[in-house]
Amino acid sequence: MEVNVNNNLRIMKRTRKSRKLDVFVIIFSFLVIGGAVYLTSSNTGGSAPTGFERIEELTVEETMNRANLDIPELKELPFTPSKEEGTLLITKFGGNKEHHRVELHFINEETSEELYYIASQKEQDLLEYEQLQVEEMELANKRMGKYAELDIGEGIEWLENGAVYGLYHHTLKGQEPLGADVMVEMANSIK
Repeated sequence: MEVNVNNNLRIMKRTRKSRKLDVFVIIFSFLVIGGAVYLTSSNTGGSAPTGFERIEELTVEETMNRANLDIPELKELPFTPSKEEGTLLITKFGGNKEHHRVELHFINEETSEELYYIASQKEQDLLEYEQLQVEEMELANKRMGKYAELDIGEGIEWLENGAVYGLYHHTLKGQEPLGADVMVEMANSIK
C-alpha cells in the first residue's frame, strides 16, 4: 500500500488555512457586532442596554409621575375620550442609567378616534414620518414643529428642553383630519 505524503501535506495545509479563515471570520463578526452595539447606544454614553421593561395599562397621571423626563400636560383634546391609558418603555443601562419613552393614549371607543402622545429623549422614538411631505410649523415660545398627514391620521412633532414630543391624531374609521392649525393649537396648549 502506497501513501502519498504530498497529498496528505496539502490536506493539512488546507485545514490550517481554513482554521485561520474561521478565526478571522469569528473575530470580524465580533468587531462588527460590537461596533453596531456601540453605535446604536451612542446616546447613552456608549454603553449597551442591560435590560428592558414595559409597564402598560397605567393611568395617564401614573405614567407621567413614573417617567424620568418632564412631560408637559395635554390640556385640550379634540374629542371626549372614553378611555385614557399610559405605557412606559424603559431601557436600562449600567450605572442606574435609564431611557424612558412615554406613550399616552386618549381614545373615544365609540368613534374610534385616538390621540397618541409620545415623549422621549431620543428622536427615533417618534413615529416614522420622514418619508412623507413634512411641513415646518412655528409653535409658541419660538419652538418649531413638523406636521404631516398619513393615511391613518396626522401628527405634529417638536423638540423642547432636550426632549422630543409627538402628538398623533389617528382617524381609523374615516374621520376627517383636524388639520395643521388645530394640531398646532394642541401642541401649544401642552404645558
